[in-house]
Amino acid sequence: MTVLICVKIGVYRVQFPVLRQNESETWYDQKGRIVFTCSKGLPGVGFSRPEWNEIKDMKEGIVERKIIDDTLPGGPKCHQRSENVLNLAS
Repeated sequence: MTVLICVKIGVYRVQFPVLRQNESETWYDQKGRIVFTCSKGLPGVGFSRPEWNEIKDMKEGIVERKIIDDTLPGGPKCHQRSENVLNLAS
């Protein structure tokens, strides 16, 4: 069983390097929401790379942004969301 799992992990690493990159470069806030991702399959999710480069090394503080949520019934609504960048984890 252990050998089979190791083989599958090896195949995954060789066959799917883009997925590995997406996983390693996706960062989340304390609530599990994506803060930054390089995934081409998630356009518009999280901060852009230039925004991320400015905030990723912050030692403390809160980053806020306004988000227009057009997925709710009744049309778009604007929400302000705070990201505590001190406690981000990949």
